[in-house]
Formats: sequence, structure tokens, C-alpha cells
Amino acid sequence: MQEVPPDSTVVGIKARVVKIAGQRIGPSPAYTLDQINLPDPLAQELCRLQSRVYANEQKLRKEEAREREADE
Repeated sequence: MQEVPPDSTVVGIKARVVKIAGQRIGPSPAYTLDQINLPDPLAQELCRLQSRVYANEQKLRKEEAREREADE
């Protein structure tokens, strides 16, 4: 454990100094993180599921066509 420098602001669970004498120290993750263009995990999963459904529909159509040919 380290001492907090005088006239500083510390944040976080693993405390880190973000300001000394009112001046920011280094880039804050809140300012450097692109919080708008984040991946959407739900949209990604829906896309994967949609691909799987499409592939299964194609397999089913092929199997149905084989059964129709076998019945003729």
C-alpha cells in the first residue's frame, strides 16, 4: 500500500491518482475509450443464430428433395 500524494484525487478499487493539484495525470480510460462504437453482443449472437437457421433450412430442403425423388 502506498501513500496518496498531497492535493491529489484518487479513484478506483485499485486506487490510482488521476489529478494532482487539479491537473489530470495521463489519459483517463473514460476519455480514451470509444464508448459509442462498441460491439453489440446481442446483435452478434442473433447474426450467428440466423446463419445457423439458414444452414439448417438449406439442409432440410435438400433432405426433403431427396425424399421426394425417392418417392417418385
